Amino acid sequence: MRLSAGASSVVVILDEHHGDRHSITHGNSFHPFDLFIQTCRSLDLYDNAWRPDKPRTDPIDAYVGALRDGGPVDLFRRDYIGLVISAAAYGFVGTLLPATAAAALANYSSSPLLYMGWGLKLLVAASSDSIACLRYRRKSYMILGWSLVSVTCLALAFFPSASSPDTTTTHIKATLVGLALAGMMVAKVVGDGVLVELSQREPIDTRGHTALALTAVRWLAAATASLVVALAWHMDELGVTWTLDVAIAWHVLALVALVPIPALLFCLRETNVVPACEFRRRFHTFWRLLRNRAMWQLCAFQLVGSCFAAVSATATGYMPLAAVWLPQMARTGHSALALVVFQLLFAGMTLVFKTRGLAWNWRHATTIAATATVFVQSVYLCRATLLTSSSSDNDEWLWFVGSWLQAAPAAVLAILRILPVIEIAHEGYEATTFALVTGFGEFIHPLLASFAQSAVLAPAAATPSVHHVLVVCFGLNAVGFFAIKILPRRRRDCLTLRHYGGYSTFLATMTLALTAAGTVLSFAYGTLTNVTTRS
Repeated sequence: MRLSAGASSVVVILDEHHGDRHSITHGNSFHPFDLFIQTCRSLDLYDNAWRPDKPRTDPIDAYVGALRDGGPVDLFRRDYIGLVISAAAYGFVGTLLPATAAAALANYSSSPLLYMGWGLKLLVAASSDSIACLRYRRKSYMILGWSLVSVTCLALAFFPSASSPDTTTTHIKATLVGLALAGMMVAKVVGDGVLVELSQREPIDTRGHTALALTAVRWLAAATASLVVALAWHMDELGVTWTLDVAIAWHVLALVALVPIPALLFCLRETNVVPACEFRRRFHTFWRLLRNRAMWQLCAFQLVGSCFAAVSATATGYMPLAAVWLPQMARTGHSALALVVFQLLFAGMTLVFKTRGLAWNWRHATTIAATATVFVQSVYLCRATLLTSSSSDNDEWLWFVGSWLQAAPAAVLAILRILPVIEIAHEGYEATTFALVTGFGEFIHPLLASFAQSAVLAPAAATPSVHHVLVVCFGLNAVGFFAIKILPRRRRDCLTLRHYGGYSTFLATMTLALTAAGTVLSFAYGTLTNVTTRS
């Protein structure tokens, strides 16, 4: 198809098979969007009247090579080191900021106001995919996000460290913390889009190296931040009475959030040639992609598979569901130093998966990891609930060792939330696909924990028996095992679903409805407070 440069703007369409030529002027009712709809019906989304001719690609090519041109990248060279620095900053700030907010806002740290920005991550992802900001689709959004984090943390440093009885001051501080977390969300969600783009440039046998390298960097930075938290506010565990002034922590956060800004500006290669945003065209294409079986099947896997977190300890950033009901479990808690060990083991397992696990069968790996997580946690549950002396030091160390043993299977489960999304993300919709699919893993478990806590805190409610707690927790894990059946076995199975899996309008509608309902319920029950530790 060609668009002539004449004043009459005549669209000339050439039929490749019959050599027929047709001319349609803009005076008729046949508009460019109609041409796009006709193009979609011919199964070619890119060959339309206002874009150059593009060679037709065979879906079979995706089974043997990369999903897009460009070749693999070296993250630690100048062209992409900015993305590594941004991932490290997110791991550090994402761990230290909630801890600092909890110290500064003792009675406000779990308010949904603080984490309301995370409910808008799908909108931010769609904006980044569709609309260029200051000539760029990615780096400008990330720079704005980190700028917001730095400015708000610097402003929080000028408030008094002690909790103020003035409710107005408390609300202002909470709003600033919420803005800082929203800035983190923007940097993270847009960075996920870059992660998918770079990962799709890798050959099929090594696809995932970039994603896992960035994940390992983030967890190593999170371990560093957890060590800072332990030294700042948990030295009493070592018998030392010393705490860090909260204002100093805010200054540190503001400084760390500044580091990614020049790194992204000068050390992240991105083209500034961005097509104009045509809302109707993009909406039609996104709806077509959402109807694809690969999209809603992976959303279903994320939704049902999140039930594995019912008895998982630090594996996904949540306290176990059983701890909501059993006081002896809630009392032990997690040592800050023990969390450092867990995060280091998590990062180490991510690197092991990067070098040896990319060829593993995803279903087998998920089954083994989930079984190991449930088994380790069940040992502690039985020890803490069915035997005596649940408050001894031995029980606390059993809890720590149990959480460390869960690090490797937890890393495998987290990795297998990411790799399938890389295979199904369509060009131009990378961040939107990643935010939509992974968002389904954020709803079920925190909602269940909130419902359980509400039931326990009800005036007429009695604490459930140990037997009932175990039945509920392990019943949810049994439901989680059903999700393994709908997880593709390998990358090629994801590609088969993407290209030949078919379409369903009903299931696409249900996917959007569940996304909206989950977001509303998360706001209502304040369950977005742990999203930063899971995303």
